[in-house]
Amino acid sequence: NVLVVPRGGEYTLALSDGTVVNLNSESELKYPVLFTGDTRTVRVSGEAYFEVAEDAAHPFIVETAGVKIKVLGTGFNVMAYPGDAESAVTLVHGKVGIQTDRQQLVLQPDEQYVYQSETHRGTVRQVDATQYISWKEGILNFDKMPLDELARKLSRWYDVEFFFAKPDLKEAHFSLDIQRYENIATILSKLEKTGRARFRVSGKTVVIEQ
Repeated sequence: NVLVVPRGGEYTLALSDGTVVNLNSESELKYPVLFTGDTRTVRVSGEAYFEVAEDAAHPFIVETAGVKIKVLGTGFNVMAYPGDAESAVTLVHGKVGIQTDRQQLVLQPDEQYVYQSETHRGTVRQVDATQYISWKEGILNFDKMPLDELARKLSRWYDVEFFFAKPDLKEAHFSLDIQRYENIATILSKLEKTGRARFRVSGKTVVIEQ
């Protein structure tokens, strides 16, 4: 089966083994109707949070571009959007094993593995994992996030396209917690109050000005 969540959408799915998957906007999950064999394997493109049902005899495998995640029973977030420079696996509880063509390692809770798609290398860093799963509750947390990256996230949530009038605006950094609203206007208003950027909306296009 292939489940596709469009821009602006979200979806929660229970797999045949009892594992629950929350899919974020513009994401895709490939999974079998029924798990058979020694492992339970799915493939994700985009962002998803997995609460994996425990089954020590049948490890749960999540495949993304360049990274394979092996778990028994745990909760973790995967962000691996095509075209993004990096993907990330964030562990909330339990343990997960990370495997790439260059390394193998085990994550502990509140650790995040960041994989660079260009270099095929990854690093582990300490994080507050709850900040990376708040999207499930309709909240976007970002700490010193470049406006370019923030625009990509908002475009997925609200099905809009951002256009930068000045390329250097992409490097402006923002730190805010934002709730999801019915339309993007409320969020853009909050961002404008920082005085670092102005936004002009025309249909599904948002022009970023200064």
